[in-house]
Amino acid sequence: MTDIAEHDTNSGLVGHWVLDVYEGDIVRDADGNILNEQVDRLEGHNLITTVGKQMIMDRLFGLSGVGAMSRCGVGTSATAAAVGNTTLTSGAFKVFDSTPTRSSLTVTAVTTFGTGDANINWQELGLDNGTTLLNRIAPIGPFNKTSAVSIIVTVTVTQS
Repeated sequence: MTDIAEHDTNSGLVGHWVLDVYEGDIVRDADGNILNEQVDRLEGHNLITTVGKQMIMDRLFGLSGVGAMSRCGVGTSATAAAVGNTTLTSGAFKVFDSTPTRSSLTVTAVTTFGTGDANINWQELGLDNGTTLLNRIAPIGPFNKTSAVSIIVTVTVTQS
């Protein structure tokens, strides 16, 4: 009989987010480097929601036609993140800049909110597929986004 200690008993999803804030619309050189002045950086950990975990299990075992995570959203609620969260308040969503990438056990999704996007008081953030909220980060500031700045949001989810 196999001893339970030999099994992975500490496995879980861990999320992290970074908001890189730049003056004006993002401008890149020929090599893809950002030329804008970075004016702020905020970061922290995020919570994987119960419905997000259920969606992962459904996709893993083909139990439903649930689509993949495809966008990042920000909202105005400063209520602390909880596993039961299913949506963002007054959410403004944008699709990812490109297909998320995976390196080993970490997936990275990047979304750029330009000067004309989501000019609201950012209090929360999350990834979704249009119906299911994978994670929720709150409170994240507050950060009052205006048309004077662009923000590159990087969210990572790691299987630990």
